[in-house]
Amino acid sequence: MVSLYQRVPVDFQQVVQGIHLIDGDNIAPVILGISPCRSGSTVLLRVFGASGVPAHFQPLKNVLRWAMQDKEWEWTFPASRTPILIKETLGPYTQLEAEFNPFQIFKTIGYPLEKLQVMLVYREPLQTWSSWYKVWGEKTRFDIFVAAYRQIETIRQQVVEAGLPVVQFVYEAVRDFGPESAIRDMFAQLKLPYISQAIMDWDQLPAFAEPGSNIFFPVEHELFYAPYAHERAMQASHLQYFAGAEPLPGCTPEVVTQVEALHLNELYAFWRKENYSRIQKMADYEKTARRI
Repeated sequence: MVSLYQRVPVDFQQVVQGIHLIDGDNIAPVILGISPCRSGSTVLLRVFGASGVPAHFQPLKNVLRWAMQDKEWEWTFPASRTPILIKETLGPYTQLEAEFNPFQIFKTIGYPLEKLQVMLVYREPLQTWSSWYKVWGEKTRFDIFVAAYRQIETIRQQVVEAGLPVVQFVYEAVRDFGPESAIRDMFAQLKLPYISQAIMDWDQLPAFAEPGSNIFFPVEHELFYAPYAHERAMQASHLQYFAGAEPLPGCTPEVVTQVEALHLNELYAFWRKENYSRIQKMADYEKTARRI
């Protein structure tokens, strides 16, 4: 479908051709974070960067977006002996972005899957859609949001079928368990050491995406640049949960009915159960250990 945001048809192979690996032993181990847009994933760049893990803002989707504008763009995996984070989001302008599959790119280019950890990031569906609506308005559509939300489950199943573990992180865990418990559990799954600066004292660090911050943004096509979309995450001094104020903008009775009918709430509950049960088990273990 040709539109302002997609001037020409783009096939998967065009994107693959713009992404390059370096020689095997020097390829960085990757934590691949995937979520629908507006799931709280941008602030995780700061969480990882503050912890010493280089964090990259959607370099793969950036190649796709340049291709959608009939321009070639390339990105090469950095060399590293320690993990890096690649954060990728699905949506919001086109169906092609909603159906984008970063995990499939890793498999197709021959990235060594033994070096890959996949982390899926979720947010309650109405909160997520409301954030889409507030940020992009008529530039996006509800059906694109639904496709992105469902695609995350498709990717989760593909990762499981490939024999890889899936790290699941629900943004609401920051609200319900507190930032420390939520991030401690995530880092434990990723086999990363936890430090307090992962969640606080960010005002003592270089500014978001500035040199020394460990956060890296690609050169984006100006059409996709949304300067206010990440303002709250970029200015935050600590990790916290932000919810949209009730009534949620964009969440009409028809949208609420559709979210329920399309089983998005069921998907979210399934993802949340896995994440929350792990955090609760960790909390129970630590409580028992303190009593001994």
